[in-house]
Amino acid sequence: MGTKVENDLIVSRACGGADPTAALILGAGTAADPALTAAASKNFIEFRCKTTATSGSNYGLYFGVEGAGTGSYPLAIRGRAYISGACGNAHGGHFTLEDDAGTGKVTGLGTGCRMNWVLGTAAQEAGGTYYGAMAEIYSNGSSSSPAAVTRYACIAIGAGGDATGAARVKNAIDFYSTGADATTNMIYTHAHAEGNAAGSVRVLINGVAKYLKFWDAE
Repeated sequence: MGTKVENDLIVSRACGGADPTAALILGAGTAADPALTAAASKNFIEFRCKTTATSGSNYGLYFGVEGAGTGSYPLAIRGRAYISGACGNAHGGHFTLEDDAGTGKVTGLGTGCRMNWVLGTAAQEAGGTYYGAMAEIYSNGSSSSPAAVTRYACIAIGAGGDATGAARVKNAIDFYSTGADATTNMIYTHAHAEGNAAGSVRVLINGVAKYLKFWDAE
């Protein structure tokens, strides 16, 4: 199989739209004049791939971006679904791990989406805020309010699908650490403190508001 080499920006006009102004390699459309379709159940870009390799890692799509400039803001992949009509469902990004319940399985780690903050083999420098993952509801202005929606939360953890199958899913969260179970560490197993809690966090249990109590000491 030959390799076709392009030395310029590749622009697709299959769905119209202006030539992209910020693309360097491949693109279509701008915010003011996007690539456009009115056809239902179509994908602007679609690859359906399969691997029969017995070792190694095969990526359906791989983006690696290195931030080598002071003050840069490297983002390997960003998804944005902008709602301007009465849509049914919308996702900024949707990742799925699915098995066929027959021969399909993993013998190591399987996740629908894996998010890591990987620390180098040295202590971090002071400053900055880091998360392995972040779930946030961001309000653009003082009039922003989710109060009228049926149900909302910063993060949803649930067992869906068939009711009988969902009932077999027993664990909502798995807290673990390879560090020692000890005072000041992530996990510290000990007798609970008597007395009133220091406060609470509002959560939904099957759609009903409940409150998780917390203490200001171990």
